[in-house]
Amino acid sequence: MKVHLVSVDFPPERDGGVASWAEDLGRALVGAGADVVVYTRSAPKTRAYDAALPFPVVRMVGRSWGRWQAQWVAAQVGWRLRRGDRLLFSTWPAGAILGPWAAGRGVKVGVGFHGSELTRLHAPPEALTRLLRVATACLPVSDFLSARLRALGGRGRPVPMPAPAAEELPKAEGQGLIVVARLNPLKGVERAVRLAAALGWPWRSSATAPLGPESRPSSISSART
Repeated sequence: MKVHLVSVDFPPERDGGVASWAEDLGRALVGAGADVVVYTRSAPKTRAYDAALPFPVVRMVGRSWGRWQAQWVAAQVGWRLRRGDRLLFSTWPAGAILGPWAAGRGVKVGVGFHGSELTRLHAPPEALTRLLRVATACLPVSDFLSARLRALGGRGRPVPMPAPAAEELPKAEGQGLIVVARLNPLKGVERAVRLAAALGWPWRSSATAPLGPESRPSSISSART
């Protein structure tokens, strides 16, 4: 039995939350004794990085991954699957085609959920509904995403990103709200601004570059205190 982990985003050329989650999960599965292979999009100068990992990495060819990732994944991963294997997608769009196909051939399917691929949806698209119908494991990384998943017809317990934390949190006087995120509409900054305003807390933003109108949440200037 082999575990096939599919993540369109993967280090070293991408180091965001999805990519880090995929590498951490691959390492954890190998540490638990699983036979793991990771599939991700091709990128230049990755050979040395891939060679140092404890699992093989298959770099898939393709273009316009945001639009066609389900097709590229199905074409390059499907033929490698065998009955009884495990197939994990870091995000649901990558598994929209291959997930239902593989489940019908005796492969156990799992799907991770990280953020905007759920929060941008007001209703579940048919592709997501089909995938949720066959998935044996749904892995949202937070309670918030677990609730969003349930609202869209799915289910699954939160499986958070592995992050070291002190046994006892440091204590300090006062209270406040800190949000660490890129200032774009997909990161929930507007919700944090509204929460701070509702609580009567002053707030300020700190950015390393000027924020143009295309990246600045619309409510930031009006909610500033």
